[in-house]
Amino acid sequence: MAVYDLEEQDQLEDLKAWWKQWGNTISGVVIAVCVGVIGGAGLALVVAAAGREQASVLYNAVSAAARANDVAKAKDAMAQLADKYGGTGYARRARR
Repeated sequence: MAVYDLEEQDQLEDLKAWWKQWGNTISGVVIAVCVGVIGGAGLALVVAAAGREQASVLYNAVSAAARANDVAKAKDAMAQLADKYGGTGYARRARR
């Protein structure tokens, strides 16, 4: 083991005492921040999935109306799809 001089030993003891006093608080804050970031990312995924699901329902309405040659229903469903979920793949696919 390396031999430390007295100043280094004092610094190590100070660090150990500081960590003993503040270590749990710092660890708790770091864990809370990590949980918050992960929770926020999870919430964003859930919200995005719900939006894609609703876009899917509207896309199916556009497809069904097109197969039934019901232009009015197709236009209405397409307008809703473009307004609410214009950035999704469903909206791009329905425009074709």
